[in-house]
Amino acid sequence: MSAIKRILILVFFWCSAELPAREKVIFLDDPVTSLQQRILMMRQATKTLDVAMYIYGNDEVSAQTLLEIHNAAKRGVTIRLIIDDLNNWVPSEILSFLVSEGVSIRFFNRFQFKYLMDNLVRMHTKLTIADHRKYILGGRNIDNTYFYIGDQTNFRDREIFIEGPSAISARKSFEDLWFCSLLSSRNSFGIGLNEKFGTDVPAYFNSLCTAPMLKDQMIMYRLGKVQKFYCEEVKIIADKIHSPKHQEKKTTEYIIKLIEQAEKEILIESPYIVFSQDIYQAFQRAIDRGVKVQILTNSMNTSDSYFVLPVYFKERDQLIKLGFDIMEFQGEQQYLHSKMFIFDRKHLIIGSYNLDNFSTKINTEIYVHIQNADIVRESMRLYHKTYLLSKRPSPDQWYPTLFEQNLELQSMSKYIIIKILQHTIAPYMRNNL
Repeated sequence: MSAIKRILILVFFWCSAELPAREKVIFLDDPVTSLQQRILMMRQATKTLDVAMYIYGNDEVSAQTLLEIHNAAKRGVTIRLIIDDLNNWVPSEILSFLVSEGVSIRFFNRFQFKYLMDNLVRMHTKLTIADHRKYILGGRNIDNTYFYIGDQTNFRDREIFIEGPSAISARKSFEDLWFCSLLSSRNSFGIGLNEKFGTDVPAYFNSLCTAPMLKDQMIMYRLGKVQKFYCEEVKIIADKIHSPKHQEKKTTEYIIKLIEQAEKEILIESPYIVFSQDIYQAFQRAIDRGVKVQILTNSMNTSDSYFVLPVYFKERDQLIKLGFDIMEFQGEQQYLHSKMFIFDRKHLIIGSYNLDNFSTKINTEIYVHIQNADIVRESMRLYHKTYLLSKRPSPDQWYPTLFEQNLELQSMSKYIIIKILQHTIAPYMRNNL
């Protein structure tokens, strides 16, 4: 080999070593694509699979993902599953079966009557990591309603898939949860390994296995067409909890820092609006220095929360008068559930974080921060899709919120309940919402 060739090879390897590993980013706005990407990631896992989920349901999507977890365990993949204890709906016999197959399962903050207020602290994190290299996070829980499986009102949501070095930070945040003092294991789920498993388990794991959209060929075809983005850096911001009364709310601190740094515009999608004092003050300072603060949130008909709405409607008109540009989602048979922040069209935040007191002060949350022109441009496109399905309310004390919606028996009964709560217990509820 000539000296010139040796020099060229050395230069090539030196340059390759100097280039930072890039992050591959895919927006999971479409619910079917989101389910397919999650299933594919589970099927391709060869070493580890870590899942932290706020809600784990008892339906087709839940059964399908648990089937993939079971299959991965049979391949020798090390699996850890965290579920928020109040929001676990997986049958006990299925959990018992998975544990017997080698799946490690822990539950966050088991309900105890003697610690009444401590039960408010929940793990709102939604995170799935495969092989320390790929992960999905965002607003979706594991339940049919987040993937538009079924005829019920579904959640319009968004997640993000990332493959790259930031998965190490994602795994670190999972480790913080896995070893926190609020997690507990259950050796018994109220049923033993008996003959029931001969019929119950196969039937449970047979829910979506024949669905064409989850065949490997269909998944690869569809995911081959999704748009992929590449960037140099993705930051993971996650809360670290030590006890119900002591946790590091890094997510709130980071959001406030970005609000304080904003120069022109803050665009937000959040299903709920109940400002904590520090978040409100940061927004008000931004508005006072000329920053546009626009928030897309739920209308009365499109919100799933009977607790947040009374507080929101009690405070909405005043927020509008103070300079907040509020737009209310009007989609049919959908609840807005996505959580996304765009600062000055340069910084993107997407994850599990809502603009309410649960997220800002109480629950564990996680999100990513990305600074990349192409990725932010795509987030603006998705934001605009929601914007086109929203309208701006006008504060008017003589114009009931009921008339802002399509008048139906269901909306009228909901309005009556919301108004009663708004003028009775809403002021006492707000600090815990």
